Amino acid sequence: MALAEFHAISDPWQKPRAARTQSRVSTRGAPSSGNSPISLCSLASQASSLCSRRPRRVSLRPANGDRGFSLAETVVATGILVTALVASAFLFALSTRTNVQAKTTTFATVLAQEKMEQLRGLTWGTDELGLPVSDFTTNLAVDPPTANGIGLTPSPENSLADNVEHYVDYTNAYGATVASSAAMYVRRWSVEPLPTNPNNTLVLQVFVFKSGGRPADGPDNFIKRGPDEARLISVKTRKAP
Repeated sequence: MALAEFHAISDPWQKPRAARTQSRVSTRGAPSSGNSPISLCSLASQASSLCSRRPRRVSLRPANGDRGFSLAETVVATGILVTALVASAFLFALSTRTNVQAKTTTFATVLAQEKMEQLRGLTWGTDELGLPVSDFTTNLAVDPPTANGIGLTPSPENSLADNVEHYVDYTNAYGATVASSAAMYVRRWSVEPLPTNPNNTLVLQVFVFKSGGRPADGPDNFIKRGPDEARLISVKTRKAP
């Protein structure tokens, strides 16, 4: 008895064993303020908030903002391209045809000028006595000219509308005189006295067209000039020596 009281007096902070054991048990069962377990209520609250969120929409567009072409845009672009190509092809064909016609017309004009120079080069003047001197024998239907022709003899009325002998010749693509079967161009000319001064003044005409380019001959088809044809007219007057 005396010894127990001595221990109690010497160690006042020491608790009885039963009291310490009970204190430990109570301490283990109490939740810690630093590590408290997650309750079911908090889990349910978080799940409810996740379910209530709106699902995020996934964008298929690239991050830089670029996008491809739709089917409608592709069809429209293809239609525009095809239209442009067709228009270009039409313009190219039209330009080619115009260039060919211009080349043919230019060459026909050169042939007409050549024949006109031959006609104007024939003698048509007066001698020292004032008498008329005329060339009625040169044949211009052959190359080179010969002396078995009719020269500046007045031509028939239809010499420009039809192929009249001595008033027509035929040339190839290089301007050389050839037979009618191998002709590329047909060249006709006429010699007509001027009605107001028939003895001294002549009206010269030259008509050149592509062989086979005219539908038919005759005065009715001669009025309208075709795109590949050339016509020249000139006047020749007698001159004193």
